[in-house]
Amino acid sequence: MYRSRPWVDLPLVLGSAGLVLGGAQVQAAQQPLGESFVISLDPASVNGFDRWATEIDLEERGSARMRSDVLLWSSACAPFALLFDREVRKEWDHVFTFYAEAMLATSALQSWTVIAAERVRPIAYIPEAPITDRMEAKNRLSFFSGHTSSTACASFFMARVLDDMHPEFGGWRWLLYTAALMPPAFTGYYRIQAGKHFPTDVLVGLAVGGATGVLVPALHKRRRPNGLSVLPTTVPGGLGLHMALQW
Repeated sequence: MYRSRPWVDLPLVLGSAGLVLGGAQVQAAQQPLGESFVISLDPASVNGFDRWATEIDLEERGSARMRSDVLLWSSACAPFALLFDREVRKEWDHVFTFYAEAMLATSALQSWTVIAAERVRPIAYIPEAPITDRMEAKNRLSFFSGHTSSTACASFFMARVLDDMHPEFGGWRWLLYTAALMPPAFTGYYRIQAGKHFPTDVLVGLAVGGATGVLVPALHKRRRPNGLSVLPTTVPGGLGLHMALQW
């Protein structure tokens, strides 16, 4: 079903891991936002689509953040449940190499995008929030949502692998991808309610993570060769040729 290329996959995994570690170091060195700067932030300056993220219930921030963390870590572990599938167990080494590749690539892209974008988190725009919360250094890292992208990568990776391994699902495969949409959708919602991200941060994170989760196994799927094949064969009373055209 799948084919790996160690001379390609190993550098990708190691390179992505290096980018993730480097991004984490750069993020850790970020300076807190200045008090005068956060006081000057006006929620009315946020575009209409994103503005509702500045109108959250501050008393629910903690529980929303906790729920998003639970969804992230449970989703990240969920693909290991694929080992219960007999077809997946036959290629478990490929599947989990590709999973590491997908998650690391997603994290690497997200790590450096938030650094480059320097979008301020919505909590910094809320005058009623504690000033120390508004000034946190990590409030520079809003775009795009890492929780959402990682959750989407994990759930859509599972959906794609099950789709590949079970062609008998046929027209019902849309259920796999609908189910895959639920964890990142709820994660994104809770990240907004926690004051961590705007809706556009969440939507881009879902798109990036979902695309990576689907594309990595898709690009490693074995393809039957195209073109005309001619094979000798035996027939009653003599020899013959078997010809097949694939496209």
